[in-house]
Amino acid sequence: YVGVFSRINKYILNHNTSKFSNYLTAMALNWMRGKSLPEIISLSIAKKKENLQKENELTRKNQEEAREKITTLAKNFEADPSTLADYLQFGSRFYKYSPKNTLLLYAQNPFATYIQSFENWKKEGCSVLKGEHGLKVWVPVSATFIDLGNGNEVQLSKATKEQKKACKEGKLPSEKRLVAFRLGTTFDISQTNFPKERYPELFNMGFNDADQRML
Repeated sequence: YVGVFSRINKYILNHNTSKFSNYLTAMALNWMRGKSLPEIISLSIAKKKENLQKENELTRKNQEEAREKITTLAKNFEADPSTLADYLQFGSRFYKYSPKNTLLLYAQNPFATYIQSFENWKKEGCSVLKGEHGLKVWVPVSATFIDLGNGNEVQLSKATKEQKKACKEGKLPSEKRLVAFRLGTTFDISQTNFPKERYPELFNMGFNDADQRML
């Protein structure tokens, strides 16, 4: 069995699925330590739940920190209105962002001038500089709901195979709508190797806050 685990693990490593590779490696180690298959499965499930819980806790922590930054900054403006001038100047560069996101960006980097996601910078033919930390912004999360009739509906991701098929064939109507906001990561142009001679190509452009699906 160790040989089987080793071959599968090598395949996974070659295909860059590191998370599953680590998961499988842990299973193999438990097997070699003499644990039974039921024990291995139980330990694997418990570890998966633990990791998921940690991810959820980190997400909640990051969201709370983002809200706290916005609240603190707003209180500072209220206490010292003279500081609003710099913020208003900053906001003029991000006029297509929501007030909440503009505040959040300013709290993280008041000198930011143009931001995009990591993937969008790659599309521009450049990359983020090593060691740079991204700027968080709130981005919308949408979901598709299938209308089952009689006031009933189901989220597409939770629908049965039959319901998904009927929706795809147009037999059941569906609607996409906003369900939540999550934190996305962006990088300022100063954090990239984007050529300065090309700056004018970007500074006359912008992205609507609600359309930042790729952040």
